[in-house]
Amino acid sequence: MDKAELRQNTLTQLANLTGSEREAAELNLMNQFETLIKQRGYRKIGFYYGKFPELTTTKFFEKFPEIDFYLPRIMPKRQLRFHLYKVGDSLEEEWGIPQPIESAPDLDVNELDLLIVPGVAFEPAGYRVGFGGGYYDRVLKDLKTPTVSLIFKEQWNQQRVWELNEFDLPVQQVIIDQRETISE
Repeated sequence: MDKAELRQNTLTQLANLTGSEREAAELNLMNQFETLIKQRGYRKIGFYYGKFPELTTTKFFEKFPEIDFYLPRIMPKRQLRFHLYKVGDSLEEEWGIPQPIESAPDLDVNELDLLIVPGVAFEPAGYRVGFGGGYYDRVLKDLKTPTVSLIFKEQWNQQRVWELNEFDLPVQQVIIDQRETISE
């Protein structure tokens, strides 16, 4: 299967989750995230501003006000720069993606304690299919910061069903929701 087809199929599955399925999955992922950050003492975390059908990341920002979350700003040449974001801070949009304003304090990605990496589809070695821009592949290239992806089980593939290219780089850990089935 090519990446475009896999991306579309997976996004459709995510969009079709019921409200209770999504809520249960996000609660489970939030609990796993909380365990991780407490065990490792992470305080400065690179995250992203998820938009439907992605993970509702604003819930994380609200639940963990003690964490300094750094969100990406799109820069020239498909680069990302991470800026501090606290609930209530001003955001602006670039290509429909909310991002901190340019004057928000920024931090080199290698100074983060953890980077949460978005994506659409994942496999056991940590390789991912993103949204197709290659932004995070560029970030991962020289990254020393630990990387984790928080995903719905619909995003998981037991084996890779797409071809890798020389730009594809894995995340170190994939945390998959372990939600209980809840009927509507």
